[in-house]
Amino acid sequence: PVFTPEQAASLNGSVDFIAVNHYTSRYAYEPHPCPNEVGGPSPSGLGWLEDQCVTDSTTDAAGVPIGLEAGSDWLYVVPWGFKKLLVWIFESYGGQGTDIYVTENGVDCPNESELTLPAVLNDTFRIAYHNQYWAAMADAVSGHGVNVRGYFVWSLIDNFEWADGFSKLFGMVYVARDEPGSLTRHSKRSFTEWFRETALGLTNGAHGRGQ
Repeated sequence: PVFTPEQAASLNGSVDFIAVNHYTSRYAYEPHPCPNEVGGPSPSGLGWLEDQCVTDSTTDAAGVPIGLEAGSDWLYVVPWGFKKLLVWIFESYGGQGTDIYVTENGVDCPNESELTLPAVLNDTFRIAYHNQYWAAMADAVSGHGVNVRGYFVWSLIDNFEWADGFSKLFGMVYVARDEPGSLTRHSKRSFTEWFRETALGLTNGAHGRGQ
């Protein structure tokens, strides 16, 4: 849509808050020609994905991956992309007048659903992911003034992940679905150590405002 200057001025800074679901990042470049400039039906059937006029890649021009691949083939560990996104939202949509809530952020460990229970509970890959993403968010807050007011991990427990069903485990608590008649919960290290220590740090004032 096209807005008049008056409409744009009235909309600027009018949101109550911005909620962000973020897991990973991609390199992006403009395709030539842009599909939405050609006209007619979507050549590949991707529809609105082509309307963005952006082609994304998980590798750079030299073929180097953007980050470590997680359990899902679409998810790579790219904490600097998280920081860049938060700073961009902050600078583009109202600055200090706009509260930002990270409503989803998490990862599944490689081959997690195929591991033994002790290996699943020792989820150091997930701990490293959250440490890096938390640090990136903290840097956006302390170094750029980004007004992050809340952060929610995806997810507390393993659950049904859309088309992947129970094959992908994003939870900090394992659910034993393979035990007949039982859905016993087992806390992973990401919950008993990282989450607990981070929460205690916030309670004791170890982290800055808005985290």
